[in-house]
Amino acid sequence: MFELRHKTFVGPTFYTHGATLNENRETIRAEAEEFVNRIGLDRVVSVNEHAMSWGPFSVVVWYREAVSAPAQNAVHLLTNAAIGARLKKAREAASLSTIEEKHAWTFSFSVVNALGWFFAVLILGLVVLLSIH
Repeated sequence: MFELRHKTFVGPTFYTHGATLNENRETIRAEAEEFVNRIGLDRVVSVNEHAMSWGPFSVVVWYREAVSAPAQNAVHLLTNAAIGARLKKAREAASLSTIEEKHAWTFSFSVVNALGWFFAVLILGLVVLLSIH
């Protein structure tokens, strides 16, 4: 026998971390996604998002649970500190995984820039030489 339960992931009313509002919301969505992966997608009934119209942004996961299972806390509050820590960890992971790509792109970009400037100066020099004679 199953019963319908929900878990609400609620963000703070005012965000102090993240470059954009959407970055903070993505952190809350990621928390909800981890919960869904932990309980199993086959038990999830629906996932709803509530905009910040009259309160904080939240994600509600409705899921089936066995009646004999102990009830969990239905509300998971995410503080600014938790969001900040998660964003910091994500940025560090992203910077470590793409450091080689950034260096390769910087090198290729600098070569393209140097060639572009070389040809621009060459053409400008030719224009000046042709205009003198």
